[in-house]
Amino acid sequence: MNAGEPSGVFGEATDTEARIARLERQVLRERMARIEAESIAEKGLRDLFESTQRISLLQKITDIANSSNEVNASIRAALEEICCTLGYDFGNGYLLDGEGRICACDTWFVQEPQDFARLVAVSRKAEFEVGNGLPGKVVAKGDIVWTRELYSITGCTRAKEAEACGLASACAFPVRVENEIVAVLEFFTRKPVHETKELSWLMNQIGTQLGRVMERQRAWSLLQTARHDTLTGLPNRAILADRAHAVFASLPADNTGMAMIVLDLNGFKAVNDRHGHHAGDKLLTLVAARLGRSVMSWQEHHRLGAKTLLARTGGDEFVLMLHGRFDSTSLNTLAETIHDCLAPPFRMGNTSVNVGASIGIATSNTVHESHDHLLRDADLAMYEAKKLGSRRTIMFTRELGTSVRRARQLEGEVRDAVSKGQFQLYYQPIFTLGPNTRICGFEALLRWNHPMRGLIGPDEFLSCAEDIGALSTIGEWVLQEACATIARMPPMAGAVESPFISVNIAPEQFLLPNFVKQVKSAVNGAGVAPSRLKIEITENVAIIDAAAAAEVLTEIRRWGVKASLDDFGTGYSSLSYLHQMPLDSLKIDKSFVASLHEPKNVNIIRAIVDLARDLELTVIAEGIETSEQARVLASFGCQQGQGFLFGKPRPQWNIFGLLAA
Repeated sequence: MNAGEPSGVFGEATDTEARIARLERQVLRERMARIEAESIAEKGLRDLFESTQRISLLQKITDIANSSNEVNASIRAALEEICCTLGYDFGNGYLLDGEGRICACDTWFVQEPQDFARLVAVSRKAEFEVGNGLPGKVVAKGDIVWTRELYSITGCTRAKEAEACGLASACAFPVRVENEIVAVLEFFTRKPVHETKELSWLMNQIGTQLGRVMERQRAWSLLQTARHDTLTGLPNRAILADRAHAVFASLPADNTGMAMIVLDLNGFKAVNDRHGHHAGDKLLTLVAARLGRSVMSWQEHHRLGAKTLLARTGGDEFVLMLHGRFDSTSLNTLAETIHDCLAPPFRMGNTSVNVGASIGIATSNTVHESHDHLLRDADLAMYEAKKLGSRRTIMFTRELGTSVRRARQLEGEVRDAVSKGQFQLYYQPIFTLGPNTRICGFEALLRWNHPMRGLIGPDEFLSCAEDIGALSTIGEWVLQEACATIARMPPMAGAVESPFISVNIAPEQFLLPNFVKQVKSAVNGAGVAPSRLKIEITENVAIIDAAAAAEVLTEIRRWGVKASLDDFGTGYSSLSYLHQMPLDSLKIDKSFVASLHEPKNVNIIRAIVDLARDLELTVIAEGIETSEQARVLASFGCQQGQGFLFGKPRPQWNIFGLLAA
């Protein structure tokens, strides 16, 4: 053996071991690389799966948001999809009420109801303020909140119930309309929640999609509010106008087939005044319900095929539009059905109230140019019905329209007359009767110097002035003008006493709380003696309030103004009121004077004069037109008279000339 052989064998063994070691290391590296590759592949598949799940979940929520306008239903469906996809055990929904409270909307989902009953019970009606509890923290933070420790959340009142159910983790995220948080969705789970960028993005996207449902519901609510009466739920004036415009446009050439019925409640104001506006609102809802039932009953009974739309147009006014087949008989029947439905008392808590209705009806024809024109005619008919009292129905006619429009035109002209000073006073002289006839006074009579029609007497406009509430204003002006005329009167030749002026006072003015103040102001303002003004009232004043009338008369007579009872003998129970009234004189109505040739009237006049003498009152006879009437009245003891025999009413400048003569 050569000296180098042993060393050669040993060297081969060493090389083999090294090669084996290298191979083992290479196999290990390849194994670790394979494991790493498998792990990467598994994570990739897992990430792909989770990503697919998230995309699928978001697509489902988007579909829910696109197909629903009902917020609670959308939230309920979203809670279920999120819990089932992400493995959460319980989900609950909250809405913000606009006053700083976050309120559960009783919309929730739970995968195992029997295990989470306690938590569901306290969560479905829970309320939080901003900053408290999981929902409150979301609103305060304005973003998603994650927690693995419920007790760490300030004001988390349900931590105990959640822990009892084995729930340790929770999360919640906001639902937004633009930048405003409008709802919160919260979730509880047994497994720990892990906040990831992808999951946060997903929940924000879900909140945005659900916010679209909230936005649509808001828009729908605004539209409903704008087009429906918020109190009764009936269509309002806007939707009535839209529908009426469409119906009118579809009418045939003769414009037939459409009707408007306007209904105004009688007695509603008294309910508001006595029981308050809350009761009035409640009454309107009850009335609307009855009206709806009565219209349906009429449709079922008549089966004419007429379509109807009931609307509340404001206050206590309702409008019913009809389109289709009907006739005047069926419309009157409908009106009676409405009257009948309102007849029974309305129960309001412990109180029952009664209201009736005034109804105006107008049917379309060739005269009508629009649905507004038709509605105005029905409205005119309703106002005429209202003048006649409750439970009245008026059908519009062309004659009625002409009459009402003239009356309304007159109302406007009377208002203008008041503001533009178009009224003036004429004066009819009052003479003493007997051998020494002379002027003792004048009666002030109102005239309207109309710019187109000339001089108009009070019979044509006083009732209109009363309707529009202008009678008291006009009456106050008459007092002031009469006193100013007294102040301007020249001395009467040969007169022992200066003449007076009598002013007729309407009951509405006389019973005003400030009437005495009006009289004093007129007299003092003109600087005349109170005794030269005489106030004339009718028996109607005594009928309305005898005690108040007597009190007013006593005060003005104590101050020096005289008082007279006009048209005596024509009122109700004249004699029974006469002794209560502190008066200076009374007037015999011209109707008795005109019938002086009738024995019955002669006896009445004698009785009046005798009664006045006993009461120490001056008697003035109106409407004297002949010397014989003057002679007979004087023989009965009547002291004064007026009428065409002595002179017609004259303007101021004319009576001044009469006095001078």
